[in-house]
Amino acid sequence: MREVVENALPSRFTFGFVPASNCGQYWEVKLTIWSEDWSDHTFSCGCFCGSGSLSDPNVGINQFFENNDAVLDEFSNAVETGSLNPLIPLLKSAGSLSKDGASISISSFVTSKDEWMRNVCEEVVLIIHMNESGEEKLEVGCMQSERYRIKIHNESGSINMKVPFDKVGMFTSAERIETHSDRPYRIYEVALSFAGEDRAYVKRVANALREMKLRVFYDEYENVTLWGKDLYVHLDEIYSKHAKYCVAFLSEHYKRKLWTNHERESAQARAFEERSEYILPVKLDETEIPGVRKTVGYIGKLPPKRLAKLIFEKVRRG
Repeated sequence: MREVVENALPSRFTFGFVPASNCGQYWEVKLTIWSEDWSDHTFSCGCFCGSGSLSDPNVGINQFFENNDAVLDEFSNAVETGSLNPLIPLLKSAGSLSKDGASISISSFVTSKDEWMRNVCEEVVLIIHMNESGEEKLEVGCMQSERYRIKIHNESGSINMKVPFDKVGMFTSAERIETHSDRPYRIYEVALSFAGEDRAYVKRVANALREMKLRVFYDEYENVTLWGKDLYVHLDEIYSKHAKYCVAFLSEHYKRKLWTNHERESAQARAFEERSEYILPVKLDETEIPGVRKTVGYIGKLPPKRLAKLIFEKVRRG
């Protein structure tokens, strides 16, 4: 294991059976043999410490998780290039002892006298196992939890951190913010409000936005979430609280529908309260909608991907 880790990865690592006492961050390697009843037998194979930024004895929380990202990338690249193939005989041999095979996991820790710091800086980074299709090759799986960007307020001001979502509760006065800005995080970056008769066009816009990796509220994406909800209350919360922008597709059909009027009123209440350009009108025809002033800037009916690009630019700049 020592030879494989030290020779396969581009960063300089030092391998040992216990973490160095002067090392802030270290990674532990474990071999797990899985039993048929999903129980496991786990054996520690030792620890490794890095060099450069990876070896800082005073590693901060942000740096800790950035280092884990770097280690994950290096192991993933090493598996892809075959540099970790010397592990195949070990996994095959260990896996022969169990029907469900064996795996190698990498976990990350810090050596610190601060118990809170040790609890925050603890993460399973990755797992390496044999290809499940029967090929004699390795696969690496990311075991890290999704990262949230948060702002922490204290007496001296505020600081930003990017931590796993399951660690956020360990920080007092933490506020989740958008990855690309300091704005408060919203469940959806854009919520689409439209009449059913205009669905064919709106669906193409929604799909284009999804391809751009925006968090979109579009009812067909939310069938499971909406199932059993009090829709009157739930939709009011989405259009008044949970979206960064509301794109309203205005048309004759939109004007006549009860649900679209409910969504519009919720969005207008939000816009009035925040005095912000929250509602982004898209006019599909020349119908005038109550409460939407003629002086409000709007976009006409464009090709769906073109409109989606404009929405994307608005969300990212806003």
